[in-house]
Amino acid sequence: MYVIDAIPLAKIPVAGLQIVSYFSREELLKGVLVRVAIGRRQLNALVVGCHDMKTRRTHIKRSEFALKSIQGVITDVPIFASWQFTLLKDLAEYYAAPLPYVCAAMVPNFFIHRKTFLKLEQTPPMPARRHDASAAQPTLVQKVDRTLEYRQYIEDCLAQKKQVLILAPTAALLERHRQLCADYAPVMITGALTSRQLFSAWNDIRLGKARCIIGTRSALFAPFFDLGTVILDEEHSESYKSWDMFPYYHTKTVAQQLTRLSGAHLVYGSAAPSVETRWRAEHECYRCVTDTSRGSVTRPVIVDMRNEIFGGNYRIFSYQLQHAIRDALADPAKKILLFIARRGSDAFSFCGDCENVERCPRCSAHLVLHTAPEQMLICHACGFTTNPRLTCSRCGSHRIRTFGAGTQKVKEEFVQEFGAEHTPLILDTDTAPTARKQEELIAAFASGSSRILIATQIVLQKHTMPSVAVCAVLSLDNLLYIPDFSTAERVFHIVGDLARYCAPNGKFFFQTHIPENGTLTAAAAQDYEAWYRREIMAREELHYPPFSHMIKVVVKADSLKTSEQSALTLAAELKDRLEKEGALFELLGPAPAYYPKVGRDFVHHIVIKLMALGPVPRARIVRDIASRATIDVDPISIL
Repeated sequence: MYVIDAIPLAKIPVAGLQIVSYFSREELLKGVLVRVAIGRRQLNALVVGCHDMKTRRTHIKRSEFALKSIQGVITDVPIFASWQFTLLKDLAEYYAAPLPYVCAAMVPNFFIHRKTFLKLEQTPPMPARRHDASAAQPTLVQKVDRTLEYRQYIEDCLAQKKQVLILAPTAALLERHRQLCADYAPVMITGALTSRQLFSAWNDIRLGKARCIIGTRSALFAPFFDLGTVILDEEHSESYKSWDMFPYYHTKTVAQQLTRLSGAHLVYGSAAPSVETRWRAEHECYRCVTDTSRGSVTRPVIVDMRNEIFGGNYRIFSYQLQHAIRDALADPAKKILLFIARRGSDAFSFCGDCENVERCPRCSAHLVLHTAPEQMLICHACGFTTNPRLTCSRCGSHRIRTFGAGTQKVKEEFVQEFGAEHTPLILDTDTAPTARKQEELIAAFASGSSRILIATQIVLQKHTMPSVAVCAVLSLDNLLYIPDFSTAERVFHIVGDLARYCAPNGKFFFQTHIPENGTLTAAAAQDYEAWYRREIMAREELHYPPFSHMIKVVVKADSLKTSEQSALTLAAELKDRLEKEGALFELLGPAPAYYPKVGRDFVHHIVIKLMALGPVPRARIVRDIASRATIDVDPISIL
């Protein structure tokens, strides 16, 4: 008889047991899957230890719970390699996350939900690792076209009979890498695969049959047999952050730890690297491959929309843009791209008498008017929908007005201004909610089904986009006003991505009511070096990354008073703990979140900017409060 210790593959309560013990009639290897009962539930668990019962008698007697027997064995071959256990422990410590949460993120769904035994082939002996001094420091490839560099790294890695992993931030970008690696029999790891396809890819990687692996961020957790190189393409992308599922890990952090454990070489690729990566490349002696030429990227003409109003033009399109659109429409070969950050029709619905803005009853966000396929008011924060109001919810007035614009409103005004024979396509999450739909719509635009495309931010980083004769940012002022440390970087990349869609002689317009805004003018210049120097100085002055490590603590409660009081209590605890550890820090908040109410919850934020800390791991500072708040280590936004 044996006693096994296992990590449940389920989101058990944060304050609950992270490792549970059970009886087993047979000795089990570390890393195999078993079926266990927790309360009334039956679920799978990853074995992390197996002990002869004679050596655990004292432990059994002292246990607060009566030990049960396992329900069955799912795999008798480990699904985790030894280095993956180290990675699991490191990530749980770094992100102050319970082991079951991290483990569930690392194990594929087909194992989490499997109920019957699965026979797996034994992995061959791991080859002896040769220390490669060149892999000690990452490489930064700062170029628009990185194909030659990537191909060289891939070929060198495969020549050593090692595995190479190429990561893309979104599924839409994977096709470009699949074409690049077509000669190397690539294996894909994406969320679009069926369970059967994903298991086949996972098993080939585990057995060393797959040498070239391409995927999105979850591919980092594949059971690599002998990993030699990891390429992180478009490393600046915010999509590398797991923002929708706890633990909120960042792909770059996981990749750094993965390559450290495997001895693999890490390659970052971006035409405009993130501020943190560029700073580390300079101060931690990364190897750099840089194209310093600014090239022939089209830079936008900034259009002051205040002058348009003074001139009697109240339309979405400035006079300059109208003229350029008419010229492009006169040539059947030319295409037009119009960018606006918001989907829907009108941005706000408000009362002309009391100026009340209609807001979502489930949260604090304002409601956006959508006119297609039918008129609805929609909350973009929580998804609430309702019919448009005929009277004001505050004063009962019938003088309901709308203002602002989204993709649908732009389409309506475009048809009014330029004629029904020029009907634009719309690319947003309403018309194209999946990567496949997005690519289908872009293909329709490229083929000439319509020569006008109105798009939101999902059009960015689409390498299948055709060149356009006219590109215009219709409005981005709402983003420029957002008080977030990452706003300048976000705007720079939006402008840069759109500029690359312009044909060599194309025209690019940026419409704004605040043309003097420093973030806008720096982004419009598209001089990365000048922009980076400006941004790194601002971050150093305000102690934002890379000059601090940040932790965002999110407190939620079903009443405003409870949320506020809980946040105040936690902030006091954190301040006391940081001071006792002798940390150099700044504490922002507690303060209501950017959306202070989401659904039924009132939300408060506390942000820790940690400039220096002694030998205590920073995650330990917040670990004790994990059951009372949500912890986001290295947030990409403080809103």
